[in-house]
Amino acid sequence: MLRCDESMITELSWDSKLFKRKIGRLSLQIGDIHDIPNAVKEAKARGFRYLSCRLEEQETRLIGALESEGFYLTDIGVTFEIKTAEYLSGTDEKAATKSVSVSYGNQALAAGAASGVVEATEKDISDLKKMIPSLFPESRFYHDPFYSRKEADDLYRAWMENSVRGEEADVVLHIPRTGFITCKKVGRRAGKIVLIGVKRGKRGRGLGTALLLGAMKWFAAERVSSVTVRTQLKNVIGMNFYLRRGFLIKEYDLIFAKII
Repeated sequence: MLRCDESMITELSWDSKLFKRKIGRLSLQIGDIHDIPNAVKEAKARGFRYLSCRLEEQETRLIGALESEGFYLTDIGVTFEIKTAEYLSGTDEKAATKSVSVSYGNQALAAGAASGVVEATEKDISDLKKMIPSLFPESRFYHDPFYSRKEADDLYRAWMENSVRGEEADVVLHIPRTGFITCKKVGRRAGKIVLIGVKRGKRGRGLGTALLLGAMKWFAAERVSSVTVRTQLKNVIGMNFYLRRGFLIKEYDLIFAKII
């Protein structure tokens, strides 16, 4: 029997609207193992086409129960964390400011080259969306068989537009036509980096470091004391990027999915 107080399935309305298919999230606790088959039946009855389920620890009994119902592993995420003050007291700031200026709004964050990191506005949305293809090849949306490559691109383009408009992020900082980073406060003193990307052909020049510096300075100005960022386990380059800059691994998660 499903939990009497609430359904285990929540519709992801934004996703459903974007992909024109009913998409949901299955929320599980260890005591729900025997309810998974009924939850799948409920999803079918309610017209869902796809379910995802995020596990924040490797609970083998839940994994086995999901796999027995046709769920497949679609993503392994690793979340990193660093204290804002700790990052800003490091050496990355000196390296970044040698090649690029960092500013947002009317406040200069660092002196540097004329072309630097600035806050994105709605007039930048078109250029930002043009950068999306090829930026996030490790993302599950480009590998999960439920989504086409075009749909994955469309998702990140919509995410970017909504971020600039303040719906998915609090600020988007960018180096025009080169790269961007999106930042969101998730509590009075906590924040997270939602997306960061630099175009191919522009990498290896310290631009990712400059974007990260801009983000950390923005968080500091907002009195955010700790910042997290999540990437995929298979994104070795990305994980090393954060580790070299002082981030530590906080947690990991597994995402399973089922096409209905």
